[in-house]
Amino acid sequence: MESFFEYEESQHSVQEVWDDPETIFVVDTNIFLNIYVFHQETRQAIYDALDKIKERLWSPHQVMLEFHKNRAGKIQESKKRLDTIESHINKFIKQFKFKDSELTTCDNQYGKWYPSIREHLTIFQKNAQVVIKNQFEELEKSLEVEAKILREELDSWKKQIIPSVTEDSIYQKLCEFYSDDKIGEPFTQLELDALYKEGEWRFQHDMPPGYKDKAKDEIYHHRGVIYQSKFGDLILYKQILEYCKTHHIKNVILVSEDNKEDWVDKDTKTLRKEIRGEAYEVAGIQNFIMMNKDSLLTYSEIEKSPQVKEDLERADNIYGESIGLETDLSVIGKKIIDTLCDKGLSLGSKRTILEGLSGKEWSDEEFYYAISGDDLTSPYKGVLYDKSLQAVKLFGTKSEVSRILVDERLSKAEKIELIKCIMKLILWGDIADMISIEPFHFNKTDESLGESILKQAYDEVRRNSKC
Repeated sequence: MESFFEYEESQHSVQEVWDDPETIFVVDTNIFLNIYVFHQETRQAIYDALDKIKERLWSPHQVMLEFHKNRAGKIQESKKRLDTIESHINKFIKQFKFKDSELTTCDNQYGKWYPSIREHLTIFQKNAQVVIKNQFEELEKSLEVEAKILREELDSWKKQIIPSVTEDSIYQKLCEFYSDDKIGEPFTQLELDALYKEGEWRFQHDMPPGYKDKAKDEIYHHRGVIYQSKFGDLILYKQILEYCKTHHIKNVILVSEDNKEDWVDKDTKTLRKEIRGEAYEVAGIQNFIMMNKDSLLTYSEIEKSPQVKEDLERADNIYGESIGLETDLSVIGKKIIDTLCDKGLSLGSKRTILEGLSGKEWSDEEFYYAISGDDLTSPYKGVLYDKSLQAVKLFGTKSEVSRILVDERLSKAEKIELIKCIMKLILWGDIADMISIEPFHFNKTDESLGESILKQAYDEVRRNSKC
């Protein structure tokens, strides 16, 4: 029996594996991206931990690809959050303004009937303006005094922000730990295509890791290679196995904040035995351990100051909320699709259900585009709400059009229909109907395709406006 379960029976303590000089450490993308939301003190603590294991660090190509892809967004998110907080503070302090619209309305409507009242009303209005203005100025000064400590704390956090990707000290610091020889090779398109096929099968059977990402639909490109986001975890995992098999690595410690059930056993809170079993069978990995950044600091014997503890707890709460939200959106998205495709429901019922699911009122235009078309079960109907209504806001029209063009799951007719739907949301409907994407080639990785479609659309607008 022992020959079938070596990967479990040979498990050593975490400390033993940590101390083994042959152990490699793989740090997940989410750890690197979280550094951007931390105070400098916490950043330094993580750098100190990495420094203690720097000789044993190795990274799958997928980790660094996702890091480069998302770090600019993280930088902007941090800046936007603090700017929004400051904006709310300013609006609150300056919300008390003199409003004499009631008196003006009264004067306009009835002053001519009573000249004597109008005269006194005008005097009252002027005096009131002076009194209230003085009161508001004093109130604003008092509020600014009360907000002094708050603004100082806000300024302190603003100083932690990375200005831009060209002035990214976090990126520069990570480059010190990860030279080119510490980063694995990327998979080729042929290797990825085979992995995608295997991944679909694994998703069908809830085989870890990564099946909780099956609802992700983003497709992106890097150096002529097409990547599907839903297989990101599987790519990372397979690259770890390939590296360990080639280099005869027996011990792996994966540092990650991903605690979803497709990685972590919900009872033992450790890496799932299916993953450990496959890793042993395929790559000969005897000890495959997963830990979070808190454990990384603990085993590195890095002291956790109150600021560090606060940051770690905050990150855990935020990450947990984001996972829950992602799951909720996936469930809601499926219900929206089912509702759109249910031919047994009246249009009125569909609209009521859709508004309840999405938590917003749908305009007539939005609802029309969501239910329009002869075949409500067509694949493009299922992603219409996301692609045409949300994508323009979240991803930008140009990139979204490009994604649709290279999405092999969609037919040519569906691609045309989706792009027209997006055009109708940013242009006039009659112009959108004139757009044809016949001259453009499909399934290319060139992002300029989206720009070409938009250019054609705007040319049509200009020609139409001259008529």
